[in-house]
Amino acid sequence: MIAPLILLILTLVSWIYWLVACWCAHTFFAEPQPAPGEELPAVSLLKPMRGVDPGMYENLRSHLTQGYPTYEVLVGVTDPRDPALELARQLQREFGANRVRIFVAPRVGANDKVSVLCHLAQQAAYDTLVVSDSDMRVTDDFIARMVAPLRDPEVGLVTCLYRGEQAENLTAVLEALYIGTAFLPSALVARRYLRMRFALG
Repeated sequence: MIAPLILLILTLVSWIYWLVACWCAHTFFAEPQPAPGEELPAVSLLKPMRGVDPGMYENLRSHLTQGYPTYEVLVGVTDPRDPALELARQLQREFGANRVRIFVAPRVGANDKVSVLCHLAQQAAYDTLVVSDSDMRVTDDFIARMVAPLRDPEVGLVTCLYRGEQAENLTAVLEALYIGTAFLPSALVARRYLRMRFALG
């Protein structure tokens, strides 16, 4: 008798969670987006890279076609033989050395990504920093939407949701399924009830 009751309770709790998650998603996407201000801050966009992933060229290029007035993209690796460097140099030739800056970062700890980000932040020309992983592909209003909430003096850190697309194998399909059905709902519930004070990623 106890086991069926426990299963029933767990099922009801699960249903309640998903109903709450659906409501959180509905209210989140119904909220008006903050409008960009008249004076947009110059932005340094930091891109830590390692190796070459499927679609990486298109991913990085999407950060270079932003409808944003003043920004730079800093690409960093820790290995001077990293194949991602050739891809970055190709885009540097297309968009110019002022728009795309490339660095080989020294290792300052056990985490290569953190090492790269520390170095890129030191090399950034502007105070407003946007961090985006190499597997992210963005729309042409990405930077504008990320910096818009910073107009509020109470806001010092902005994060965003992401979704999986163009899965080419079973592993990628499962990852995209997880992002859409587990990660996104949990992030929206946390935002609503736990007052998130951290960034995703």
